[in-house]
Amino acid sequence: MQELERGQSHGGGAASFSIRHPVTVCMALLALMVLGFVAITKIPLVLQPNISFPFLEVYVPYPNASPGQVLESIAKPVEEALATIPGVQRMSSFSGRDSAWINLEFGWGHNVELLRTEIRDKLDQIRGELPSDADRTSVQTWGTNDFPVIEGSINSPVDLRNAQEFIDTKIRKPLLRVPGVADVEIWGSQNREVEIYLRLDDVLRHGVDVGSLFRRLNAANVDVTLGPVLDGGRRFQALRRGTIDSFEQIRTFPVNAKGVQLHEVADILFDVPRSDFGRHLNGKYAVGFGIRKASEANTVETVDRVKAKLEEMNSDPSLRGANLQIWFDSGHEIVRALSGLLESGIVGSLLSLVILFLFLPRLGPTLAISFSIPFSMIAAVGFLYMIGKSLNVLSMMGLMLASGMLVDNAVVVMEAIYQKIEKGEGRIAAAVSGTRDVLIAVVASTLTSIIIFIPLVFGKETNYSVFLSDTGASIMISLICSLFVSLTFIPLAVARILGNDMNTAPGWVEALGRKFPWKFGGIAWYQRCVGWALRRRFLTGAVLVPAVFFGSMKLLGSLPDNSPDAQDLQDLNINYEFTENYHYKKIEQSYVAPVEAFLLGNKPKFMIKDVMTWYSNNNANTRVYFDKDKLTLDGLKKVREEIQKGLPVVPGANINLGRQEGAQSQTWLEVNLYGDDATELMNLAREAKTRLKKQPGFVEVHTDADRGQREVQIRVDRTLARKYGVSPQLCEPETSLTSVPVGG
Repeated sequence: MQELERGQSHGGGAASFSIRHPVTVCMALLALMVLGFVAITKIPLVLQPNISFPFLEVYVPYPNASPGQVLESIAKPVEEALATIPGVQRMSSFSGRDSAWINLEFGWGHNVELLRTEIRDKLDQIRGELPSDADRTSVQTWGTNDFPVIEGSINSPVDLRNAQEFIDTKIRKPLLRVPGVADVEIWGSQNREVEIYLRLDDVLRHGVDVGSLFRRLNAANVDVTLGPVLDGGRRFQALRRGTIDSFEQIRTFPVNAKGVQLHEVADILFDVPRSDFGRHLNGKYAVGFGIRKASEANTVETVDRVKAKLEEMNSDPSLRGANLQIWFDSGHEIVRALSGLLESGIVGSLLSLVILFLFLPRLGPTLAISFSIPFSMIAAVGFLYMIGKSLNVLSMMGLMLASGMLVDNAVVVMEAIYQKIEKGEGRIAAAVSGTRDVLIAVVASTLTSIIIFIPLVFGKETNYSVFLSDTGASIMISLICSLFVSLTFIPLAVARILGNDMNTAPGWVEALGRKFPWKFGGIAWYQRCVGWALRRRFLTGAVLVPAVFFGSMKLLGSLPDNSPDAQDLQDLNINYEFTENYHYKKIEQSYVAPVEAFLLGNKPKFMIKDVMTWYSNNNANTRVYFDKDKLTLDGLKKVREEIQKGLPVVPGANINLGRQEGAQSQTWLEVNLYGDDATELMNLAREAKTRLKKQPGFVEVHTDADRGQREVQIRVDRTLARKYGVSPQLCEPETSLTSVPVGG
């Protein structure tokens, strides 16, 4: 007891307390272990941490307009208004047929919801400057929780594009009822719409003003807030209900003051609109679906429940002939990634245990030191759960990176205690004094490792810190846990648990040392190696060290690239560039079908898992999904070459492998041209493309002009229009109002 009191007075308080109260320390360690085990069952398992990106996109639809008209009427006024928002770092826009997209980029740390509100306020301020039929703007944000956890396809011998109601009833709504599912999105099918086809003879006979008709029809299909109304001291919010909610209301809509109704001058249909696109999965008609989970739901559990529901649907007689197939499963990706990291961590921990045993050939001390690895990692999971973190690839990677550092403190403390025991001190006194001697060094070493990650976790948010903060947090917490173990459990184990033969090596070690002195000579062997290097300084510094360095670099270059960027290359795009404007049916039959036949005919040879194709008028794209469990990255390069050589050559289109993301993206260079005149910029882009293709080293050059499509343009002769009394407004794109959704 006197030794404990003396040790505590000289700074060995942690060790003294542990030795005095072994039950308390053991219960504290056990409590932290239990907390960790409970957290492992409850902590969310996700692929990436929950991050809201400071990027917002404003979408403004403007039906039946040319890109130039969208640029002048929509994009420029919106850009001028949004440029006044504080904190905008970059703003870009894309003007196409029927719509405009304006992208805004802010710095990390901004409140995305407040930014969304401010953007909506700015759009409301310029509402009068925009065209009257461009009123359904939307502001979109993105976060890691917005990505689908499952993506798949429903393929069938029957074209499912016009079966939206069937798909909604049999697939979408049942999936929405699965616990943890927030949204189910269907791609490639269409809802029924009201289509209005004017009969020109009847329009002329009744003298109907077409422009006025559609403006009135559009205005009659909205609900308008009239504001507050006071009645007897009570306050009401008045709303004028104007939404068209029945097919009969459209048929009987008055077209002029004479009482003529819409059905008297037009054919009105309520049906699925004519398709101009298609989707194939493995050569069969398909529609796609994506499932998003609720923010608080466990990804792996939600995915498992969804997959069980899909298996149940496959046995539904009404879905006979259809195949519900998953081609992206984030639950599987999470389990595979975390399992790989866990396996690496276990192997690393076992290797560190072996190394410890070789240098400290005593089972008891080796197990005592090794206890810090599982304890620190399990306890760290408990603390991550308590502070609201998730167990994702990045946090798991932090735990694995820290596993090699978790034994450092315990080794230092154990070595200090051993030195005291070898000098003849008792185990209790050695545990207290040895821990006291290295206390400052151990704490300083741990804090030095921790402080590196403090800016990553608590500093300014950047593109890297928002992702790597989970890695830094897991490393910091696990290192603190390892420090706690080294200052409490290690001295307690030496004083109360381990045997009395700690100052002598086991007999088998001494026997091996006598038989193989060059291997088991311990310190003497190490001293001979150091002495040899010191006696031959020139040979060591000028030959051996460079040889080891360059040899290591050569071996490093021969290692396979298993980085996430390289793994992205395991999905392959096939692009179609058409020389003419082709109907989607011709594209399906003349171009998509031969490519799919070639790929599916060589499915085993190329180790292809699925082939997905999307096509529309003058546009198509085929995506090849490989069996990642069978295909290596080196094999992928050969498969790409064989696919490129074997792609069918069809007149009227250039079919080739598209640009790949990941490691090969480093071979691409992107340049933006800025200016006020879009036409001049397009001319400059075409000229730049022509010149760059002549330069050696450039294999492919693409511009935005490549995506342009030919169209029919009507230019009004104003002289003739005035002569015949024709208003240019009659040529405006009023046909955008021919599809009126029932019920708003």
